[in-house]
Amino acid sequence: MDPREQRGLVIAATARNIRRKSDHLWTVPSTQGAGHPCYHVNPEKKTCTCLDHQEAGQFCKHLFAVKFVIQREFEFDAETGTTTETETVLMQTVKKTTYPQNWPIYNLAKTTEKQTFQELLHDLCSAIQDDRPPQRGRRRLPYSDAIFAAVFKIYSGMSVINRRPDMPL
Repeated sequence: MDPREQRGLVIAATARNIRRKSDHLWTVPSTQGAGHPCYHVNPEKKTCTCLDHQEAGQFCKHLFAVKFVIQREFEFDAETGTTTETETVLMQTVKKTTYPQNWPIYNLAKTTEKQTFQELLHDLCSAIQDDRPPQRGRRRLPYSDAIFAAVFKIYSGMSVINRRPDMPL
């Protein structure tokens, strides 16, 4: 098997869009990817629109690809004169990976989530210093309290524990 025939076999095996346009004309996609033209192949006249075939005048990989597709998908019985067309159907199976869950620990974590979050947030906010000078009038809310309240409000709206069943995630 020469290199062109091998590349044609690879194209026939991997390209899903080798199509028959008419009785004698097939389209074969370029192996260089999207944006490159499809080549028009006539297996009866042994012609192809690729440069390799036009310059060298010999069987190119596109002609071999069409030849292999025809051999794979069509069987001709000379005795009865009938052609059998084989249609290939691909099925893909997806393996779903599942991981074990330690449900007692998970349930404990979800039921104590709010309390644990408040303790952690309090510890974080207690380190915030408020260096603003005192002023007259109403006493200012310390930064640590304002940040605690703002973060806890956001958490309360986002936490699964505090979410109503009719609210989307």
